[in-house]
Amino acid sequence: MVRTDVAILDFSRSTSSRQWWPLMRRVSLACVVALLVAGLTGRGIAFAGTHIASGSYTGAVGPGYPLTFSVPFPASSVDDLVVSFDETCNGSPALTPPRFYFKKTLSINDDKFSGTSKIKFGTSGYDDLLLEGTFSKSGVSGTVKSTSFIKSLGTCTETENFTAALKK
Repeated sequence: MVRTDVAILDFSRSTSSRQWWPLMRRVSLACVVALLVAGLTGRGIAFAGTHIASGSYTGAVGPGYPLTFSVPFPASSVDDLVVSFDETCNGSPALTPPRFYFKKTLSINDDKFSGTSKIKFGTSGYDDLLLEGTFSKSGVSGTVKSTSFIKSLGTCTETENFTAALKK
């Protein structure tokens, strides 16, 4: 014989159920909103490159020439880039290497940035500097390429590696 007198529990009519239902609805809605916000925020940060820290960076090019720049918050550009560099393919280096001031803000795209700077020596010469860098979890690294022209010596090109890290 099949039993047909099974009791069905109806919590919708009980007093305690009516008290908890609005609270559960609010908690559920808050959880959905929190997950949505966390997901969107996490995705946005991942695209921006979470390992690029804002602040002042210092480093060295080649034999130890100084390099400095800053990264504002949010980390979307390289500002105030100053590189000291002296190529040696046109003779001995100077006692104090010339400083190249990058006047433009350099955009960071896919963790990479690049820019150029030029110093003129009257009408008889110039130095062009191209800096290309990449941010990684351990800092910044890249190359500095100098093209130098001196009227009496001609043109020469020299490339050196650089590394930089966030100042602590």
